[in-house]
Amino acid sequence: MSHRRAFTLIELLVVIAIIAILAAILFPVFAQAKLAAKRTTSLSNLKQLSLANPMYSIDYDDVCNFDYGYAPEGNPDQNQYHYDTTWVARVLPYVKNQNIFFDPLLGEAKPDNTNKIHYCDKYYEACPGSTGTYNYTWSWVTSVSMSTEGFSAYYPASSCADWFAGNTGDRVQRTYTGFSEPASRLSLTFTRYGTLPWSWMRFQSMDAAWPVWDIYYDGFSWYNLVSDARKSYGTKLLGAYADGHVGKYGGEKFVKNFQNTPSLSEASTSAEFCTKFEEETSGKYKFWGKGWSVE
Repeated sequence: MSHRRAFTLIELLVVIAIIAILAAILFPVFAQAKLAAKRTTSLSNLKQLSLANPMYSIDYDDVCNFDYGYAPEGNPDQNQYHYDTTWVARVLPYVKNQNIFFDPLLGEAKPDNTNKIHYCDKYYEACPGSTGTYNYTWSWVTSVSMSTEGFSAYYPASSCADWFAGNTGDRVQRTYTGFSEPASRLSLTFTRYGTLPWSWMRFQSMDAAWPVWDIYYDGFSWYNLVSDARKSYGTKLLGAYADGHVGKYGGEKFVKNFQNTPSLSEASTSAEFCTKFEEETSGKYKFWGKGWSVE
């Protein structure tokens, strides 16, 4: 007569415990591998865009891609946000992929079937509980942003102080051959629009260089579009440069302003910012570009 040997309760519990221990060890490894894959994709996307902009410039007589969009003349709808005419749309034929403008680390923010992004912006339109949303075509609201005054164009002024005072002329587009140190000049970077899973397609470099370092905004802030990306990317951010290479940069590129702990601030006034920004030893103006100068 044979006797079947079954698992005892103790043996079953031991097996379950071993599985639980292995899962606890392996799941974080899988999560890290997934995160590393997304970071690699982010780097690849930014690299493709960093090479697409010079290609665009070659086709357009050395002129840098203009960041902003416009409403075509003569169209009944003159809201520029309803048209794909930004730098994103102009460079799209060189990359042929909408997805690379939306960083996987922030989640995939896709346009709907009307090719528009819908969201509430408390600084412009109604929030939940009221009526209305702000509608942009997809090329306005991405997580890859172009530097305005530092890369795309500049507002001619006699000094940093005049720039802050608004004593400037009309915007002048930059040229690729006009960069004295293209390997030091930031052209594109990932940004964060408050707590939304996307951002604005451009950032104002002079503002971005002087963010509030210890307060994260929960809504719109031109000053923190770049620095708020630290929520997703950590202390080091990814940036593309005018010469086409991609690299990491950190807090050393910013002129820091601390509201909660003013003693840590490098600059709390525009005059202090201009002094700190233009120090040749810091190299910050080479990175962000002088918004008032062709340099």
